[in-house]
Amino acid sequence: MRIYDENSFSYQNIVQKAYNERIPLIATIEILNLCNLKCLHCYIPEHNNMGLEYEFIIHLFKQLRKLGTFELVLTGGEIFLRKDIIDIVKRARAMGFRVTLLSNATIINDQQIKSLSDLFITEFSTTIFSLNEKINDMITGVKGSLKRILSNIMKMKEQGINIEIKTPLMKQNKDSYKELQEFCIKNGFKYSPNPIIISKTNGDETPKKNSLDFNDLLKFYKDIPIQIEKGIFKNNNSDDLCPNLKYSIYIDSNKNVYPCNSFLYKIGDLKKQNLKDIWYNSNKLKYIYSLTKYDLKDCKTCYLKDFCNRCPGFAYSEDNTFLGCSSLDKRNAEVFKYLCEKEGR
Repeated sequence: MRIYDENSFSYQNIVQKAYNERIPLIATIEILNLCNLKCLHCYIPEHNNMGLEYEFIIHLFKQLRKLGTFELVLTGGEIFLRKDIIDIVKRARAMGFRVTLLSNATIINDQQIKSLSDLFITEFSTTIFSLNEKINDMITGVKGSLKRILSNIMKMKEQGINIEIKTPLMKQNKDSYKELQEFCIKNGFKYSPNPIIISKTNGDETPKKNSLDFNDLLKFYKDIPIQIEKGIFKNNNSDDLCPNLKYSIYIDSNKNVYPCNSFLYKIGDLKKQNLKDIWYNSNKLKYIYSLTKYDLKDCKTCYLKDFCNRCPGFAYSEDNTFLGCSSLDKRNAEVFKYLCEKEGR
C-alpha cells in the first residue's frame, strides 16, 4: 500500500515548501574572485581575492545544512584556480547537497573531470560567447580559450556530466546564438543565451557599452522562441517583489551576505555574525520581505507594466532603487510590448 503522495516529492513542491517556511533552499557561494580570463562584460571590478578559507567553507556548509539548504552553487572568479576545489565538492556531496559548478572550463584537467563524474554533481555551467574562435577569444581576452572550453566540455560529456552553456549576448557576438543553440541541441547541453549585461559592482558602467540595441534585441527575441510573460501586476502567483528571495542566499568571497547573487544589497557580514542570525534576524532582510509589488508606485502607472517583469536586484544595482524603475527590465519590456502589439506574440 502506498503511504505517500509521490507528487509531494517533486522539485516544484520542494521549492514551494522552502518559500512557505522561508528556508534558504539555494545558496550561491563565491569561493574566490580571481580569474584567468579578461572578459569584456565582467561585473567584477578587481580579481584580487584568493577567496574563502577551506575551513570557513566547510563550516559554512554545516551552517547551511542546519538551515535546510539543499542546493549549492559554487562560483568565482574561476573556481578551478583553487587547488582544493575537488575536496570542497567532495565535502559538499558527502553532506548531501546538490552541487552546481560555475566555471569557464579552460583550466579543469582530466583527473578533475573524472572526479566530478564520480561525485555526480548536478551540473557544470560554463560560458561560450561564439563558436567562432576569433570572436570568442576576443571577448575572453585569452587566445585559445574556445579550444580549451570545447575540449573540456566534450570530455565531461563523455563522463556523463550535465552541461549548461550560457551566452551573454553583446554587440561583439550578437549573431552567434543560433549556431550555439544548434550545437547544444546536438550534444544534449542546456542552452541559456542572455542579452542582459550589467555594470560592474563598483558602479562602473563600461560593460553596458557592449549591450544590444533595440533592433538587435528584437531580432534575438524573434529568433529564440520565448513565452512573453505577464507583467508583474498580472502575475497573481505572488505579491512579493521577487518570490525567489524567500528561499535563496548569496555569500561573496569577502564573507558578505546578500539575498541573491543578482541583488547585491548587503544583509550581513559573516566575519561578525553567524549565518542563522543573519537569515532570521537581519533587519535589512526583513525590510525586503515587507515590500510587495504594490509598493512599486511608478510601475503601477507605467505604459510597460503589462510587459515588464521587474527584478529588484537589477533595479538596485543599476538604478540604486528598491521601488523605482529597473532600466534593464524596461528595455526588455519595450521589446516585449512591440512583439505583442506589432507581431501578435
